[in-house]
Amino acid sequence: MKKKEVINISNIQKAYFSFDGGKEFYEGYHNPNKLWNGWAMPCFEKGIADIIKKRQNQRKDHIYYRELDDYYVNIHLLNHKEDIFETIILDTPDGKKKLYQIGAGYWKWNYYSLEEAISLNKDADIISLDKNLSIIKKAYFNIDGQNEYYEGYHNPKKLWNGWAMPYFEKKIVDAMIENFKQYEGDMKYDEKNDYYVYTYPDGEKDIFDSYTLDTTYGRKKLYAIGSACWIWDSYRLEEIKKWLDPEIVSLNEDKDIVKIKYDNIDIEY
Repeated sequence: MKKKEVINISNIQKAYFSFDGGKEFYEGYHNPNKLWNGWAMPCFEKGIADIIKKRQNQRKDHIYYRELDDYYVNIHLLNHKEDIFETIILDTPDGKKKLYQIGAGYWKWNYYSLEEAISLNKDADIISLDKNLSIIKKAYFNIDGQNEYYEGYHNPKKLWNGWAMPYFEKKIVDAMIENFKQYEGDMKYDEKNDYYVYTYPDGEKDIFDSYTLDTTYGRKKLYAIGSACWIWDSYRLEEIKKWLDPEIVSLNEDKDIVKIKYDNIDIEY
């Protein structure tokens, strides 16, 4: 078993690490002056390391955590060679932490600041343990298992009883209203107050305000339709492609409504 070189423990900084051109950016730590053949040598908290393990196991090779020895092992499926990713305790900008050197000295990791990662990929999947990390990003929202998936925005880490809390552009909301006409209840736009009012069959009302938010796609005026009161699920486009007969309600570059069926999903704005 070959063990990798231990990183230099000085000048430890937080960064977001990606490899193989993927859009996943994993929050971790490293010394930016200490590289392996030009590649970063990151360390990750165990929660992040477990996510890397799970995702890597779906792609190639196999990583598992050896609890007795407290390190991760990467097993190459072709030759059964093992790479050992050991633990290290470092003083980081967020305090002293026990970290795991996943792929450091083996994998071609690139590193970025948070702003660089989002700039590089607007749909970047930022994997972080920081519950207060506020990134408003695009997703597609479904309610009650219906076939319609509405393009909107949310902070993936901010949930209401486990459900997504989405925001939508006005044209998406207006298309939503048309689809909702088949259900009980009624939703209307109040132009004077710039919000939507949903009236339930029993007469009870919910008011859904407008907000101006900085998203990964720029600053947008959005409406919190059903946020913190309706049971919304959120999905990435790659996930929706797996379902049967979904209809994507989206906006094109000209801000016109586009309804895309499952057999020709290809949204690139």
